[in-house]
Amino acid sequence: MYLYLDMHGHSSTKPAFVYGNALEDIVNQVENQLFCRLLAQNTRYFSYEQSNFTEEQMNTKDRD
Repeated sequence: MYLYLDMHGHSSTKPAFVYGNALEDIVNQVENQLFCRLLAQNTRYFSYEQSNFTEEQMNTKDRD
């Protein structure tokens, strides 16, 4: 399994957060979110609660 992270941060919103994947396989989804949960527990510069792991977010296109 590969792990790709789309980490975000904004000057007006702290700490950093992730737009993660919504995976069909529950084992892979747990591993996907577990990394972010562990990261949040080990640094104050990352927020698991502000992260988003929804399929809707995966399909959102950037504004031009």
